[in-house]
Amino acid sequence: RVFLVADNNTYGVAGRDIEHILTSAGCAIKKLVYYRKGELVPDERAIGEFLTSYERDTDVIVTVGSGVLCDISKYMSFMLDTPLIMVATAPSMDGYASVVSAFILKDTKISLKSLPPKVIIADTDIIREAPMDMIWAGLGDMLGKYSSLRDWKLANIVVQEYYCDVVRKMVELSLDRCVENVELFAKRDEKAIGYLMEGLILVGIAMSFVGNSRPA
Repeated sequence: RVFLVADNNTYGVAGRDIEHILTSAGCAIKKLVYYRKGELVPDERAIGEFLTSYERDTDVIVTVGSGVLCDISKYMSFMLDTPLIMVATAPSMDGYASVVSAFILKDTKISLKSLPPKVIIADTDIIREAPMDMIWAGLGDMLGKYSSLRDWKLANIVVQEYYCDVVRKMVELSLDRCVENVELFAKRDEKAIGYLMEGLILVGIAMSFVGNSRPA
């Protein structure tokens, strides 16, 4: 019993195909497709739509999308104690595997505890066709690790904050791969986009290892 979550953009990109695959495999599908004229906002309305569409006997949530859909689904997976499979549609942010979700509640942006997905699927044939602005956003997110890692080291020196060289090296390796292939992003090169997506996921894992957002 699958609860399939998408929006009016991501359903057309991959959600419809995934629904067909799951139905053909004998899965019972209940779906929520968020329809918005503008951008989907992670607010009370979005949470309400999720809850009113969700059924208690659901075995797994399968979400097709990126930032906002990922944040909503990670939080609802945590609150409803239902495992989440995330199918990424864009290499746009580093929150896929993180343990927090960003929401706008009562007109205030806050972070809420959540759980990372059990599975993250990132098909390069899909994510490299994402809007170019979303690819640049993900690359910018990775480049920001230059300053975040140094901020983290400074916090260790000045106030003896916990610091882990293994985690630092993990993030730096991912960052180096992106920088070495930076000229290929404009061409939507599969290898470069793959390195970017891998890096964005690993940074989320790094945050979960440390227990805060310092590596990011």
